[in-house]
Amino acid sequence: MSRFITGSEPYLLPSGRTGCILLHGFTSMPEETRQLGEFLAEKGVTTLGVCLSGHASHPNDLRHTHWTDWLLDVETAAALLSNITDRVFIIGQSMGGILSLIFSTEYPVAGIVTVSTPALPVSPRIPFGYFFQKVFFPTIFKDKVKGKTARANPRQPNYPAYAYYPSRIHTEVHKLQNHLSKTLQKVTSPALIIQSRDDPWVPSFSAEYIYKNIQSQQKSIFWMEKAGHSVLLSEDRLLAFMSILNFIQENEPA
Repeated sequence: MSRFITGSEPYLLPSGRTGCILLHGFTSMPEETRQLGEFLAEKGVTTLGVCLSGHASHPNDLRHTHWTDWLLDVETAAALLSNITDRVFIIGQSMGGILSLIFSTEYPVAGIVTVSTPALPVSPRIPFGYFFQKVFFPTIFKDKVKGKTARANPRQPNYPAYAYYPSRIHTEVHKLQNHLSKTLQKVTSPALIIQSRDDPWVPSFSAEYIYKNIQSQQKSIFWMEKAGHSVLLSEDRLLAFMSILNFIQENEPA
């Protein structure tokens, strides 16, 4: 019997010789990227929606997950996609964007798209706060929702994410962000940075920070006004989808 939450399984949508890896955000699920994946597949782009370790199954699975597991998930996806396509783009929402940037320094991707990605340096004092959090608040409930094991509604209705998660996973996210700080200036692949100005979780200057620090010759920021944090599920998502498609087409061989 599958451990995946129904409707949020990883997916592969074969289409053309250009491939895209789609990465969801922290505590979220592949369903978050599915509409984008289907849109790109209809336009001739093969899409692979990854399920990051500890996600889309049960929140307790994050108790045993490490940040390196997530990078391995991306590496596995790239190995699979490279066997059926000629070039690979990588698209990441929020934490998925962090993984996209890091992975691009280790693998020759055709381009990167980050969406609502928190890339600012993190304070060295944060781990001390996480220690006390793990001791006194081992479980984090979103919107004070208890008893739900599958979904939460922290940003909008029907948002595909856990309703709660173990606080110890914050330490792993912190390690991932630290690793990004060490590798961001090594990013050279073409990059599209998508950010909504009204994102309640990621400040708009995070997009500017990414833009200024990556070494890509081709890079741009696509600003959205009222898409919130969950850009790929927002009412204005087609604007983001079209900007991503245009970016892919611009970086395909003639």
